[in-house]
Amino acid sequence: MNPKVSVIVPVYNKAFRVAECLQSILSQDCQDYELLIIDDGSTDGSDTICRRFAKKYPDKTHYFRKNNGGVSSARNFGIGYAAGEYICFIDADDTVKPDYISTLVNATGDYDIVTSSNGSNKIWKDTDIAAYVDTEGRSMIGTAVWGKLYKKRTITDNNIKFNEDVHFGEDTLFNLLIWSKVCSIKSIICRSYIYFCDNRRRYQLSKDEIKRQIDMLMDGYKVIGMKYNYDFSIERDINITLSLFPLSHIIIDDTEYKNLYKYFYPESTELTFLNDPRCSPIFRVIGEASTIYQEDGLYGLYEVYKKIAT
Repeated sequence: MNPKVSVIVPVYNKAFRVAECLQSILSQDCQDYELLIIDDGSTDGSDTICRRFAKKYPDKTHYFRKNNGGVSSARNFGIGYAAGEYICFIDADDTVKPDYISTLVNATGDYDIVTSSNGSNKIWKDTDIAAYVDTEGRSMIGTAVWGKLYKKRTITDNNIKFNEDVHFGEDTLFNLLIWSKVCSIKSIICRSYIYFCDNRRRYQLSKDEIKRQIDMLMDGYKVIGMKYNYDFSIERDINITLSLFPLSHIIIDDTEYKNLYKYFYPESTELTFLNDPRCSPIFRVIGEASTIYQEDGLYGLYEVYKKIAT
């Protein structure tokens, strides 16, 4: 008999956290699930830890090792082997409380997605889905693929996959694809997913990657907007993605960044560019300097500048 839930955990060089993650999953009070560990070519000993868990829990755990292809590749690999009615994604450096899976499973009915929420319990159907996307779907929990149960049939019948060429915001793009196909979403209050914030991780994207990412976001929201006759404002998404342009490039020569900025905000002038808090390099540098000052204890402007520029 197939399990209710397939839990997919992509692992790449998470030896410092993965044991805690796997143990939290295998300590669930609901046992109607399978655990798929997708080792994406780890080189730090994560594979040894994962194999140990697979050996200890052979009836519950399936371990796969593949060549490194990124988190999207690992998740797609896991979807291909999932036997559950629902699919659940958990990141290898996060943990879950013992009631995590049972809380989500107890909310299942004929819903395409059951999602954690910090708001209230609510069912979103048909045209209400656009409102979900524009409210709860824009939150940190909403854009992430963790904290949810996805009906596997909805994913496979519509051939929905993670874009393996994208290295930032892949969760949002996946959700935009699936949101355009679902008929119902149930959001519930669930605070049993413990997200690990790795402050060492800093994303930087090239001009072409940023433009392609924003274009895909615009296309994704456009499809949902046309389906439900709903007008989405994605300025926030644009600004977040623009903020990933390398600061070191801006400091040396901001021409490329200005051109990128003007592509999405063609009405901008030199003056508005410098004073626009949405994505002005002045505000970017101040924000980054503040973060470095707080995290690294740097106290001199020159020290902060050196940190940014390297």
